[in-house]
Amino acid sequence: MNDGRPGARRIDAGDGLVGRITSRATGRNAPNVQIAIKKSDGTTFGTSTTDTTGEFLAFAPPGDYTVTVNGVGYEPVTAAVTVRPDNQTRVDVALRQAAVRVGTGHSVPGPQSQATANDLVLSNSMMAMAVSAGSEDPQLSGVTLGKPLDIAAVGHLDQLDWMNLPYASTAQPRGTNAWQQLTVRSTGFEVLSADGPAASARFTGASTQVPDIAVATTFTIRQDEPWVSAETIFTNNGAVPRTFWLGDVLDHDGAGQRSGVAGHGTITASAPADFTLAQPWIGMTGSDAQTYGLLYDEPGFTAYATGIWVMSQRKVTIEPGATFALRRRIAAVDNGGAADPFAVLATL
Repeated sequence: MNDGRPGARRIDAGDGLVGRITSRATGRNAPNVQIAIKKSDGTTFGTSTTDTTGEFLAFAPPGDYTVTVNGVGYEPVTAAVTVRPDNQTRVDVALRQAAVRVGTGHSVPGPQSQATANDLVLSNSMMAMAVSAGSEDPQLSGVTLGKPLDIAAVGHLDQLDWMNLPYASTAQPRGTNAWQQLTVRSTGFEVLSADGPAASARFTGASTQVPDIAVATTFTIRQDEPWVSAETIFTNNGAVPRTFWLGDVLDHDGAGQRSGVAGHGTITASAPADFTLAQPWIGMTGSDAQTYGLLYDEPGFTAYATGIWVMSQRKVTIEPGATFALRRRIAAVDNGGAADPFAVLATL
């Protein structure tokens, strides 16, 4: 009801915004698209999300607003709208498929999203991933730069807490806090290519534990691939061999979170355990029919996992002047609600 006008009113016929969001390419409804409503002074008034039919409903008192429509796999759209008393303002938008891009000014929509407009987002028509270009996560204090913070597949919202990608530890990570690897710190980055056919950015730094080990990670996204390729080069700039443990940590924070290990199915235990990998991948999922995966180019990794996080582990020795390349794909895909939500990773 409006102030000063008591009484029952139909909730679908009052002040506010309604609309349907679709794909311009296919005409299909676009679920899980975020609608952000800002007042004329630039402050956010509220947000809404489209349902499975692509429709949204957002209440707002009469006035002028800016509406931004943002969905994974699509180019964002911003429009000026006016809400009039006792009338709904309809905002129907057909979204264009997203181009291959890496840059700032975008965001990955979702309840767990934490990256800011100053962080880098790699996106195409199938997925989007935000990497810290300066934002800090308290669990990754001092080492958040260069770490993925948000990720989602088209038709889905971000459910990620973060990926601690990569780490480089003098000791094999053990225990319930094994995920807490503050062992690779990036100190700078550059965008190598801002748009297609391949867009990429490189983050450079070093291990905080292993002397003389420089670390450079390059993220690359291409059209029609539901993943971001991530290549990390560890370089021994010292005069003696260096032996250490390396890998990545995946932490899903959405509803129904659970881990997956190739050959071992779904992991829900609260205590971490070691697993051999039947195939070189680890993953996490939740109740939203979306699966995240880290798919390694080469075997040789083991997994250490609980229900709420999963990590890869590998012991390496790098001779003076030599390098070790850690190559993997960071995937976000719809699992179709399958009984085995990780089976889709074996097909990528």
